[in-house]
Amino acid sequence: MMDGMGILTTDDVCLAVREAGFALGPEDISLDPRDERLAVALPGGYMAWFPTNADGSARLKIERKVLHLLADRCRFAAPKIVYVSPSGFDVRATVPGVHKPWDLYRRIQHDPVLARRIGVSLGEILAEQHTRISEVDVADWLPRRVSWPNSCDWIRGRLPDVVEDRELLRHAEKVLQVYEGLSVDPSDCVLVHSDVGLHNVAVDDATDAVNGIFDYDSAAWQIVITISATWFSTSEKTTFWKPPCPSMSRSSDAPSTLCE
Repeated sequence: MMDGMGILTTDDVCLAVREAGFALGPEDISLDPRDERLAVALPGGYMAWFPTNADGSARLKIERKVLHLLADRCRFAAPKIVYVSPSGFDVRATVPGVHKPWDLYRRIQHDPVLARRIGVSLGEILAEQHTRISEVDVADWLPRRVSWPNSCDWIRGRLPDVVEDRELLRHAEKVLQVYEGLSVDPSDCVLVHSDVGLHNVAVDDATDAVNGIFDYDSAAWQIVITISATWFSTSEKTTFWKPPCPSMSRSSDAPSTLCE
């Protein structure tokens, strides 16, 4: 079933997770397509991840290595690998807690004490992540750059399709040239998540304590960029228009997120 990958059905998934100890029927599961992968929530706080092509398989393998490192070196909670199938899928214990990014964001807007508490917690988590894993741990398998931004040539080729202002394009070109000229000291690089935000955080339902972070699919060995946040500050880049999921459009109510 997994040899050819491609499109998976609920019957396929039920048969696959049975080997991991989950006896489920098609009516018990929902398939959640992700980039080159398929996520399936399982009972008891578990999630299965299936590759849908060779690139998806490679992504899952890298993320599993990252999660193993975090479990070994860090105190904060991240998804824990509990089963890896020879056919390529895996099962993970999810980070305990609730995941309601929009609700939490709205509360943070009116509760600076809560905002600071969550910001401090995320800063502590990222400090562990950045300092407890060394380059030698990831040297031969972790990407050396995040998946964004795309190359300057890619940006140059598309900017005129969305911007007609020649003066603005001229300034954009100056920015791209500065970016291309930047040199990075290898000692400044660390393990970055690259998409830290409320959409990838689980908190305790009773206390709002940050239990941990998930979704390390885009992790990389990269320099950390520091930009102050709107409602808290940590060592990672802030993106001001990042909805909790891709299907949500940009709006003035979108929660701020930290993206290293």
